[in-house]
Amino acid sequence: MATTKLNLKELREIRMALQHLGNLPNLPIAYEIAKNLRRVNAVLKEPEELLETLREKQTEKDAEGKSVYFVVDNEGNTIVYDPARKNINPRANIFTRITNITKLQEFEEQSKKAEKDEFEVDFHIIKYSKLKPYIEKDGIAANLLVPLLDKILIEEE
Repeated sequence: MATTKLNLKELREIRMALQHLGNLPNLPIAYEIAKNLRRVNAVLKEPEELLETLREKQTEKDAEGKSVYFVVDNEGNTIVYDPARKNINPRANIFTRITNITKLQEFEEQSKKAEKDEFEVDFHIIKYSKLKPYIEKDGIAANLLVPLLDKILIEEE
């Protein structure tokens, strides 16, 4: 077990790397990957909910005070999202937006503060030697492993 202090960007990179590794078949370290992924998700839950709440406060609202959701239609136009519309790509991202410059600056300022915060995570250590045969056999990209090095993935001495 190793305790490490990381910011949100680093934690998100680690989560992405662990998710990718978790999708690889027949890894003997699947349990360790899942355990670390649960720990990262638990630490990220609160700050990501906080950021979502901050964003929700700043987004465009309708007359009833509810957030307005937007989507890009098949012609590339940004329109107000309505599930009954026929010309919307079903895989299109639905999003909110902040158009008031003051609100946008306030959100960005608060987001930057949150991104700088560091969080302690207790990682379950994985020895590099357990993963090495799969790196060579399956061609796991080195850039995928970089966020894990010296935090989760440890070289044996």
